Amino acid sequence: MEILSYNFPSKEEEAFVRKLLSLFRIIDITKTIAKEVIELKKKRKIKLPDAIIVATAIVENAVLYTNDKQLHSIENLNIRYFEC
Repeated sequence: MEILSYNFPSKEEEAFVRKLLSLFRIIDITKTIAKEVIELKKKRKIKLPDAIIVATAIVENAVLYTNDKQLHSIENLNIRYFEC
């Protein structure tokens, strides 16, 4: 959702991003994820959208790809950084 709120430089680039996103699995926020979000928010200064993303990655045992270096110390988070 966040990535689609950007103003793309061209319709082609937006179409590419939309096609790429169609390959991803959408995960609903479950009670387990919500509980993890609450615990993260209690322990850290983290924005709600970031807490939802991190909690989902933790609960789903998924790898989180990001450039946000502030997330490196979160326990049980399998994190990878983009190389730019």
